[in-house]
Amino acid sequence: MPRLLVCTDSYPPQLNGVSVVTAAMVTGLSARGWECAVLAPAYPPALTAPLSQPVTLRHVALPSRSLPAYPDVRLVWPPLRHARQIVRDFRPDVVHCATEFTVGWAGLRAARAYDVPVVTTHHTDFSRYCDAYGVPFLRPVVQRWLGRFHRRAHHTIAPSAAVERTLRAMHVGHTTVWGGGVDTAHFSPRHFSLLSRHRYAMGADFNFLHVGRLAPEKNV
Repeated sequence: MPRLLVCTDSYPPQLNGVSVVTAAMVTGLSARGWECAVLAPAYPPALTAPLSQPVTLRHVALPSRSLPAYPDVRLVWPPLRHARQIVRDFRPDVVHCATEFTVGWAGLRAARAYDVPVVTTHHTDFSRYCDAYGVPFLRPVVQRWLGRFHRRAHHTIAPSAAVERTLRAMHVGHTTVWGGGVDTAHFSPRHFSLLSRHRYAMGADFNFLHVGRLAPEKNV
């Protein structure tokens, strides 16, 4: 049975694109016979996870603090000791670092210390946030950080061809495009409800729906 250790700075019950995709990957691989463990921040007990997790999942919740600007985002002091311990105890066949921050970096360093293959995912080009928040001079610094992180991995996953081009511009060559799937049971025409459409004054016309934070970097 293959073993996967996922190291991520964002995981349910926090709700965002990275956490949902990462949890769905863990759930899917567990259903296919993989033994998975997750190293992620701890969240307040009042939050509930939006996705069900495998009963056998080993989940190490690291002490964390909220980010002042975004209370839902949790910050973890670099947990290198925890990462090395779980790599020693769990003995994964591969370590997947889903984010480039403290938990992801700790997983990357621990995996390299124990000669375990590392796969990373580049979900977001955080260097673009510098332009959106008025500090464009920091963009090269953030790009160097991201590029250095992914170049240290054995392979890097990009969710789209555009993201892969961004990685290539940062001199990351070992990449694969792995697009996000759509749950056709959840997002199905059988859920169509004319009553719900009338409730929101949508009628029968075609509508666009935006789901996400109304933040500058989203370019809504």
